[in-house]
Amino acid sequence: MNKKHLELTKLPLIPLKDTVIFPQSILSLYINSETSKKLVKEAYEGNKLLFLSCLKDPNSSDLKKVYRTGCTALIMRMRQHSEGRLKILVQGLKKAQIENLEKSDWVQFRYLEEEWDLENEKQKLLIEEIKEDLDSLCAVKESLSQQAVVVLKSVQNPTVFCEMLLTNLERSSKELQKFLEIQSLDEKIKETYQIVKEDLEISTLQGRLKKLIKSPSSHPLLSSRQTLNNSSSSQYKKQEVKEYRENLDKKNLPEKVQKESFKQLNRLEKMHTESSEASIIRSYLDWILDLPWNEMSKDNLDVKNAEKTLNEDHYGLDKIKERILEFLAVCHLKKHSSKGPILCFVGPPGVGKTSLGKSIAKALGRSYHRISLGG
Repeated sequence: MNKKHLELTKLPLIPLKDTVIFPQSILSLYINSETSKKLVKEAYEGNKLLFLSCLKDPNSSDLKKVYRTGCTALIMRMRQHSEGRLKILVQGLKKAQIENLEKSDWVQFRYLEEEWDLENEKQKLLIEEIKEDLDSLCAVKESLSQQAVVVLKSVQNPTVFCEMLLTNLERSSKELQKFLEIQSLDEKIKETYQIVKEDLEISTLQGRLKKLIKSPSSHPLLSSRQTLNNSSSSQYKKQEVKEYRENLDKKNLPEKVQKESFKQLNRLEKMHTESSEASIIRSYLDWILDLPWNEMSKDNLDVKNAEKTLNEDHYGLDKIKERILEFLAVCHLKKHSSKGPILCFVGPPGVGKTSLGKSIAKALGRSYHRISLGG
């Protein structure tokens, strides 16, 4: 993690309803509250950091009723929807504990140290046994996909492994919160081991019962279990899938892209809303929707106009401006060729790299988008 993130002890608080975020996990969130939307927008324009914590009562909006243990998170993407909702994609950074609620929407907190290394052979053996059980669990549990199993088996950090696994197994927000608050690595591994064994036993039994009973609805136990599993997230999932489908239809995507997008959307429809793989698919679909398909701007390659724009926006920098004009002049001569070099500005913060990029876009008549890939 970036050292700058570790130094922060005060961040805006965004409450979560019926969901918990763990360090390293990626989550898609809808923000409806006007106060929260304002905080998210301010954070996105600044350091992109938030403090996320689950509400003890999902029906309450009182920020004082959030759990003290939460997680700092980085806003990876933000999008405003037509109906007013704000959608953000966040990645959990580090577990932290609220020390003080300032006003009603900012918190002072301290980071909680996480155990990393396996202390003894027993822990290592338990982790290996859990990983061996994943293939069997994947075969009988729909919410756990083969792709997720492959990713989980590659995770070396035992804490991250246990937390990622739990988000892929259908668990309530209270159970996830309780797991988040466990500090001992030994306790966390034992709890994960117990959960996997129980899930494997229950899912195997359910599979056998389904084979014996042709229609699940004819058996009251299976029918009630299915109803309970589906009721909590079915409405949210239907709305989300419908929204994605409508937006993809409006985009006029190329045939291959459209085919793959709807394939991923169909996969999302079958997954549990809080699984880590579902978050990856949402991220992919958001990325597809954010790209300007079939939208092109016509370049204005007038070198004199570019020179005027650069001189208006920047004083000095003669050698750099001269190099930019040379580049645009070559582009003007090679109008019908898409091949050629690209400009790369290198230098410390504050010397004008970003503002030069804005000026070039302004001179060419292009829209300007800044994408941060560092950190």
